[in-house]
Amino acid sequence: MDGIEIAIGTYENLMLGYRIEKKLASEGFTLESSFTTDSHCGALRCLAISPQGVLVSSSTDDSIRLHSLKKRKEVGSLFQHDGSVNCIRFFRGGHMFSTSEDGTICLWKCKNWELLRVLKGHRCHVMAFAVHPSGKLGLSIGNDRTFFTWDMTTGKLAFKRKTDEVAQDLMFTHDGSHYILVYQKKIDVCTLEDTEVIQEIKFNSRINVVCWVEENILAVGGDDGKVSIINVMSNTEVVHKIFEGRVRSMCFLATEMGELLFVAGSSGSIRVCKLDRTENNESIEVIVDYNSGTRLTCMTAYAPPEALKDKKENESVSAKDRVKEKQKKKRKASEMDSSQNHGEEDFSLKDDDENGSEGESDDEHDGSDKTGNDDEVEEENSDNGDEDEIEEEETIKPKSKKRKITESSQDDKKRGKKPNFEKTAKKQKFEKSTRKQKRLHSEDLHARKKKKLS
Repeated sequence: MDGIEIAIGTYENLMLGYRIEKKLASEGFTLESSFTTDSHCGALRCLAISPQGVLVSSSTDDSIRLHSLKKRKEVGSLFQHDGSVNCIRFFRGGHMFSTSEDGTICLWKCKNWELLRVLKGHRCHVMAFAVHPSGKLGLSIGNDRTFFTWDMTTGKLAFKRKTDEVAQDLMFTHDGSHYILVYQKKIDVCTLEDTEVIQEIKFNSRINVVCWVEENILAVGGDDGKVSIINVMSNTEVVHKIFEGRVRSMCFLATEMGELLFVAGSSGSIRVCKLDRTENNESIEVIVDYNSGTRLTCMTAYAPPEALKDKKENESVSAKDRVKEKQKKKRKASEMDSSQNHGEEDFSLKDDDENGSEGESDDEHDGSDKTGNDDEVEEENSDNGDEDEIEEEETIKPKSKKRKITESSQDDKKRGKKPNFEKTAKKQKFEKSTRKQKRLHSEDLHARKKKKLS
């Protein structure tokens, strides 16, 4: 349980942080306050934590705040949206999506929090956004029953349709073959190929929050204070009574200690439950029960990589991804060059590699070419020194012209153009013949002057 933190947002514009600590007097765990911030000017709407430990929050003040859990301070703010941000989600730790009541969806790069793209198409509040595990497809829903499908390779709207009623949330399954639409009192499981509803799960009370526990296993919390663990494919359900009031927020972490489900109630109560899911038994054990004394709006939890259950598997997968990215580095660079030449933007959800070393090597290469050409010019000028001794102007003009020709070829190299060596050779030949004619003309004049004097 070391390093696991919980962050909650309240109606009182506060964001509170808690750390799970073991009780000294008796067995069990409790929550201890780790930080408190009031950076927002309105009630908190949603919270999310990146794999790097950056806490992202939004409120009714239309802003997004960035807080570092390691440094315990605010590290930045994002002010792109003109309405309250309803949903914040990360994709593979490298990108973040935010949806707002202004009808836009923003894509941010987590490395430097650069705004990469703004998806426009909704004419109302955007409730939620989900990205396919492949990163090539995105789904969004609005509060006017609009359902949009986005092509994430181009960032453009691919398809739109209307749903039967207003959906509150949507999520992809782990394998990406299906997605779920969350309504007020039901959940529809749809296929990705033909958007057909293959499973309809109904509830007696209003649904407030859902979160994935594992593949095809969903946790659902509602106004009745119950948490339902549901297999969305087989529609098998196990219901657990957690609160007397309504469940306001939930999140799930698979740690070394076990599967932990964090449940927050609207009254300010926070409970950490340990799931015991076997073939013949499925139970929930409450290991932490804490009352924050505030009116909760949202909650999220974070565990460092060393505390996660699948640390080694995640590291191996990420290593393979990095190798694949490096192999595709040259291909991506060529695609970016071609897209820039055609005036198109490159849109990718994969993590970018740093290209600083390549730029330095290119600069060094250009510098070596320049010094080599200058030496050639000096050698040519020294060879032609006997012919240029007649007049000082003749020694200066050919030298400057040759240097101009060489510099122009270097400029062509910088611009990516191939220098025209045939044209340069013709110019040099023409200049040489011109100098010879001038020399003969001056000798002729000198001979005529001698004749006149004699």
